[in-house]
Amino acid sequence: MMRLGKGRNRAMSKLYRRWRPAALGVVVALCAASASAQDFGDIVTKTGVIQENLVAAGRLVSINAQVEGDVVAAGRDLLIAELVRGDILAAGETITVQGRVEGDVRIAGRALEIGAAVTGDVMAAGESVRLPDGASITGRAWLAGREVDIGGSIGHELKVAGSEVTIRGEILGDIHIWAREISILSSAQIHGNLTYRSLGEADIHPDARIDGDVAFIRSEVPHRSMGSAFAAAGVTGVTIFLGLLLLGVAHVFLFPNLMFTAAQTLTTSP
Repeated sequence: MMRLGKGRNRAMSKLYRRWRPAALGVVVALCAASASAQDFGDIVTKTGVIQENLVAAGRLVSINAQVEGDVVAAGRDLLIAELVRGDILAAGETITVQGRVEGDVRIAGRALEIGAAVTGDVMAAGESVRLPDGASITGRAWLAGREVDIGGSIGHELKVAGSEVTIRGEILGDIHIWAREISILSSAQIHGNLTYRSLGEADIHPDARIDGDVAFIRSEVPHRSMGSAFAAAGVTGVTIFLGLLLLGVAHVFLFPNLMFTAAQTLTTSP
């Protein structure tokens, strides 16, 4: 029992170190809340140039503005389409990131599409995760979803967990995959090693380029191997949710009169 406990502690410690930047991002968002541009409503649209951090939430959130700081957003449908100088931390049903991001991207939702040029790292978890042609990630990518489709290019290490994983883009670093079905298409270029765990061998097209070694680890129960990756994805989602919740609590204490006025208005004009 002691060994199991130590093993779990080591795993949680490793998980914390890996996902600590997401937690730090929430802390930064909370500390900067009173000094950030904030917009909350049913439909939120931002244009022009925002010289500070942006905090936005709504049913439909469309950010077609250049943001000089970080973006923290939540809603049903999110679109971030222009330059973001800092990081993006977002949760929603559908999230589309375009344009250019000079920091990191950490998002969680149902349908995710990262079509931007990202200078930092990307962590994304959803039912479907898509990196279309033309997209680029200079740093590392950690992706988890039922369907993961990877085009574009990734500058460093790629780790993927999913049911169906398709790779057709260029990856400059090593790849680690946990999945039931893996397809490496003819357009794929892998300049590092490919290591994957699955029930059966991956479908690797003969024209696909793989410069490093290919290691196949047969797993009769692949979801066990995928567990840590999806657990990490869950940590991201929970972190984003709790961060936004704490941000709301912070608003109550920082702007009590605003909250009281809003409550009065809701009783007369829901």
